[in-house]
Order: sequence, then structure tokens, then C-alpha cells
Amino acid sequence: MTKPAFHREQPAHSPVRRVGGLILQTYRYGPDRVVPRHDHSLAYFTFVAAGGFDEAMGTTTRSCTWGHLVFYPEGEEHANRFHRGGGEVLRVDVEPALLARLREHGPLLTRPAVLTDAPASSLGSRLHREFLSYDPGSELAIEGLSLELLSLTQRAGSSPASPAWLLHAEESLRARYAEPVSLKTLADEIGIHPSHLARAFRARHGCTMGEFVRRIRIQHARARLRQRGTDLAALAVELGFADQSHFGRVFKRCTGLTPAAYRRSS
Repeated sequence: MTKPAFHREQPAHSPVRRVGGLILQTYRYGPDRVVPRHDHSLAYFTFVAAGGFDEAMGTTTRSCTWGHLVFYPEGEEHANRFHRGGGEVLRVDVEPALLARLREHGPLLTRPAVLTDAPASSLGSRLHREFLSYDPGSELAIEGLSLELLSLTQRAGSSPASPAWLLHAEESLRARYAEPVSLKTLADEIGIHPSHLARAFRARHGCTMGEFVRRIRIQHARARLRQRGTDLAALAVELGFADQSHFGRVFKRCTGLTPAAYRRSS
């Protein structure tokens, strides 16, 4: 394959395409553009169609260049700095209904993954071409290629050696995100020493269990704030925050906006 050139004169982003529970859009960034730490309410993957960027995720920093594909679970915090030549990425968001179907048989697509091999690069390039094509067969091709890439990211991000007790801990936190569950309580429930659970959890997710729960709370908050008439004080208590002020501070730290500003922009 021939490496494509990056054209700075192109617009910042393309029109959105929606196909089978997927939302596709390309974004183009100028030289040395910095995207501060943030997260997204939907799980998604990004294919680097041109240029590249350095990314900080958890305690890990990596360089993503043309042909790389990165998968992000919902709520995964990261920051980016684009290289001197800028970059172009194709982003594919996975809508909740499709993600739920993909996860029916287990905790799939729950970990970040980076694919740099030739098969992923080839599939990503084909998906990018289909995205730019509006012929009658492009939607079917987009859906098939996207699902194949999601399958590859699942295999790359999965951890076959992860014990059942760790998966149980993850699912328990997802189900009880609004409750004040302590590390010791959860460790006692699954019969694992608290320090061992904390180390294993951080190794798998790149964050503490507290940070993991905070991401889930903010994800739910975003969904609720898109509904009309949501009371912020009641929502803060419902999500497990101490009060509305605590909720507002955490929400702004994670999203860059206050809950009220986020609701106005939605």
C-alpha cells in the first residue's frame, strides 16, 4: 500500500455517516495540535488515515502513526498531541445497542487495544475508502469491515489469562457503580487479598477501581443530562456522589464542562 499524504487545506471534519449501529466521521488536525485529556460516552475505534499523534492513556504513552488502529471502551480517558505533520483519523463510534449485542457472550470490548499489524492496517484502509464512497454497496462493506476490525481489537485487548475472579470484580463494579463499595468489601466477596485485587485491576485497566467507577458514573451522567428536565441535585445523589457540588467538580474534570453547560450543548 502507498502511504497517503496529509492535506492541511481539508476541512476539520467530514459529514457523519450512520450504518448499522455505527457512527463514522473523519477528523483532520493541524501540526502539533494538542487534544487535552478527555473521554467519550461511546466506545469507538480510530484508524490513523494519515500523519500521527502521541497518546497518553493511563500510565502508558505511545505513538500512533499511519495504519494504526486504536480501540477505546466507553469512558476511557486519554490525551493526544499530533505530530509536526498533523494527522487525519477515521473515528467509528459503536452505539449502545450494538455494543450490548456484541457483549452478550461475555465482557467483550472492555479494554483499550492498539493494532499495528498489516491485517489491521489493510482492513482500516479499506474501511476508510468505503467511508469516502457512496456507491450502493458501501454501507454493507462499512458494516462488515467495522465488525471485522472490532473482532480484531477484541482479540488484541482480551486477556485469556485473566482469572474469573477479576472479571467478576469488573462486572460487580459496573452493576454497583452508584454504591460505596470498598476495595476490602469487594476483595472479601471474591476471596482475594485487597492488594492483589488492586494490582491486578490496575494492570488490566490502567487505572484504579475508583477511577473505573468514576468513568462509569460520568458515562451515565452524560446520558441522563441529554434528557429534558433532569434535576442535577437528584442526579448527583442517584449516581453516588456526595452532593451536587462534588458531582459538578468531577464532571468538569472529566469532560471539561460543567453539567449545566454539557446539558445546554447536547
